[in-house]
Amino acid sequence: MLKEIIEKQEFSSPLLFEVCSKQLESTPDCYYTHYLLGRHFQELEKWRDAIKYFKQSLLLDHAKLGVWQGLHNSLISSGGATKGIEEFATFINRELHSKLDIEELDGDMLLFRVVETKYAEGFTVEEQGRFSPTKNYRKPKEDGPWYDLHENRPHQAVKVENVKLAGLDLKLMELSIGGLYNILCFTLVSKANIESFRRLYNINKFQEDSSKEYSVIVINDSKEFLRRVVGLHPCMEYGDVWYLPTGVVERSNGILFPFIKDEEYAEEFEFRLATQHIKSPKLGEAVFLNMGRLDDIAEVVKPSELLEYVGNRFK
Repeated sequence: MLKEIIEKQEFSSPLLFEVCSKQLESTPDCYYTHYLLGRHFQELEKWRDAIKYFKQSLLLDHAKLGVWQGLHNSLISSGGATKGIEEFATFINRELHSKLDIEELDGDMLLFRVVETKYAEGFTVEEQGRFSPTKNYRKPKEDGPWYDLHENRPHQAVKVENVKLAGLDLKLMELSIGGLYNILCFTLVSKANIESFRRLYNINKFQEDSSKEYSVIVINDSKEFLRRVVGLHPCMEYGDVWYLPTGVVERSNGILFPFIKDEEYAEEFEFRLATQHIKSPKLGEAVFLNMGRLDDIAEVVKPSELLEYVGNRFK
């Protein structure tokens, strides 16, 4: 009977509500049941109830575009476009993406970073990590792979006009606000994603200039690495990137954490360090931070050796 209701898209049916409510009593972690209840209340235009169930569905499985569409539409119907989109972005940043404690991370995970060979020693010996402002990822680069249309959007132009205060009569001023985060990117491999990594990862994407020599910096003890970095920089944020269905990031139309990207980049398997507590000398310039001693937990390999290295690690 429920299947017939769904096929006919009669989501407002009282029977659908009754069956799904009972199902949640026995299987409370079924994303699809929460989704159906979201659709039920959406059809009835009971927006806050719909929002509650759509959110819970996404917390259980964030890979379903239809659930994102239901949430987005319900939020806008509930609070209007501006407030709805703001809550949509806030849900992604504050509720969906959760920061893990270092000890909760997979102890077997391996982090690596492809760099020009001339910079490899600066990371492993001189202990310097190059953090780039997220603003840079908003710049189109037609001749390379680094153009990221759906990177988070911290760079905004703000116009202030006709402000009158004591001793100040401001007709027009434009401010450029940007570089809210500086990030250092790695690739993460673990037992959980090793098969996908072997199938999808393309190291050539990170060797954009064939005239240059590249090396791979491999962090063998990722948890110890993070302990040292956070010990030096207590406000440092870290985590793997969450890849959301195509269209979700665009719908947010606002500032998202640098741990959220479009699923078209999922083959990058990214893990990021990110901080808002450093500033570039000039807008858009990278900043070098002390990463602590790394020679005992890191090594440098050739790009051609990487797949064999990873394979041996996760035999």
